[in-house]
Amino acid sequence: MGDASRTNWSTGRSRETNRAAANGQHLTRPGRSHLVHDAGRRSIRSKLFSLDPKKLDARSQQYLAKVHKDIQSTSLESFTAVLSRAPGEQHLSDAEVLKRRDLMVKHFGVDDKTSPMAVLNSGLSDKVLVDKLTVIRSRTLFRLSDEALSDVEANNMLLVALRYRGK
Repeated sequence: MGDASRTNWSTGRSRETNRAAANGQHLTRPGRSHLVHDAGRRSIRSKLFSLDPKKLDARSQQYLAKVHKDIQSTSLESFTAVLSRAPGEQHLSDAEVLKRRDLMVKHFGVDDKTSPMAVLNSGLSDKVLVDKLTVIRSRTLFRLSDEALSDVEANNMLLVALRYRGK
């Protein structure tokens, strides 16, 4: 686990590079998007708010100023408000949530019966759900359609919401 050369599944970058970006040493384009994507992690979020903009290059200062308000206003409640509008069952047993996620893997990310809120409302750990949703996202990309891309976007939103949930 402590191996700095291992790559992060969401960015394909090494942990060492991610650590440098999180410490504010540089905010490259991949580093910036990674930080915003991972802002749900309390440690990354607090690092973003504790960055001294004067220590960053001009482009990084501009980017940080641009996204600071959005990151501040983003919360589990903001994700819940969006995800709760999705159709489908919002309260399921943990066993049923896992069963339906397994079916999504089998059916390349397709599930028209379950709301993303069922996943957020479940008692399953974030690790279990993130692992499963990551596989689902990969399988969804086998479907070459606009619908599949929309499904990936919804999956990504759910992944970030789980980081805010913190179970």
